[in-house]
Amino acid sequence: MPAGAWGYRWCAGRAGEDAVRWVEYTNYAGDTEMTRLRVADGIDEPRAVPIWGIGNEV
Repeated sequence: MPAGAWGYRWCAGRAGEDAVRWVEYTNYAGDTEMTRLRVADGIDEPRAVPIWGIGNEV
């Protein structure tokens, strides 16, 4: 995946469920399927993104 593109990985159209997964993948420090995927993608630590813009993709 190109550098900087990982944040768009989960745009699949399930609205609220996808938004929760994005936040979990990006910000959550616990052990879940999404955080293990983040680590497998080479991002060991959560990013602590404080502001999310949700457009018509979610």
